[in-house]
Amino acid sequence: MTEEYKPLTYKEFCDSIKTIQEEVGRLDEDGRQSGTRHYTYVETWCVDDTQDDFDIVGVEPVTNPGCGCWTGVRILLKKSTR
Repeated sequence: MTEEYKPLTYKEFCDSIKTIQEEVGRLDEDGRQSGTRHYTYVETWCVDDTQDDFDIVGVEPVTNPGCGCWTGVRILLKKSTR
């Protein structure tokens, strides 16, 4: 079964980022996660393999595979149909 994606509204995008930040905890002044001192980042992940215009269809936290520490946010993209 293929998962259906739809473009996020600005409010949905902001709410997703806020929720992730609240769940992860606070960052130090230099942008590292407090406690583990890992640098944090924002990455994009394309749901479709194309070179066209894209919509943001999701936002999710990213963790280190070994320790599970939070390292940033992944923004999911899909080719725009508009």
